[in-house]
Amino acid sequence: MIREDAVWLIAGCSRGLGRALALRALRSRYRVVVTARRLSDVSDIVAEYADAAFTAELDVTKPDQIKTVLAAAEPRFCGIDVLVNNAGTDISPRSKSPSNARFCPSSMIGREYGVQPLALKGVDYAINKDTCLSRNECP
Repeated sequence: MIREDAVWLIAGCSRGLGRALALRALRSRYRVVVTARRLSDVSDIVAEYADAAFTAELDVTKPDQIKTVLAAAEPRFCGIDVLVNNAGTDISPRSKSPSNARFCPSSMIGREYGVQPLALKGVDYAINKDTCLSRNECP
């Protein structure tokens, strides 16, 4: 069971599963590091949960941003207990064509960028969402 005072770090909170998890954790009175590529996508979450939410810009393909997020969250929350790698893939109509899409499952992003570098001391739970939405074979 997750401790009542646990701190969650959730990658990809702008929409979908990441957003739903962040809101659920906050409603359950956990503290959450809410991340997104664009902070404007999660500004409403922080406005509603200012005492328990900390936002940080995060693109897990940029290792320097991962380090920056951790350095910024540490003084506020003193560590991460639950890590959710929710970096995903997008070949939706927004991506306009499969050639513009990233055909790489989140587990690969996690191995190369997100979860492995975030294998922190003291993390009690790590949740890795894995998806591959593609007409072509994933690398």
